Amino acid sequence: MRIPFSPERRPTMYLTPDGFIVDRPIGVASEAEVQRRKAALRIKILTEQQRADVCSICLDPHIERAAFISICGHYFHNSCMERWLIEKNTCPLCKETVAP
Repeated sequence: MRIPFSPERRPTMYLTPDGFIVDRPIGVASEAEVQRRKAALRIKILTEQQRADVCSICLDPHIERAAFISICGHYFHNSCMERWLIEKNTCPLCKETVAP
């Protein structure tokens, strides 16, 4: 018996620039790795002076609470940093490793 084709059952595959077919794009971490990276962040209430800064990722002003990288001390919007950690495990400013 032949099973009919169903797009829901097909795994998502990606084509790399060098022609390889992979199950996730290059640079995108697995879900477990992303969770490990996010666990290294701390949420911090910013001081009045820090609130005047802008998020280096989106360039919008910070709100009262932000994601704080404990290794280097830089801080960003939590949502911006979560998106960043899907592709990179480094600080956007100094390139220090977030979660070794």
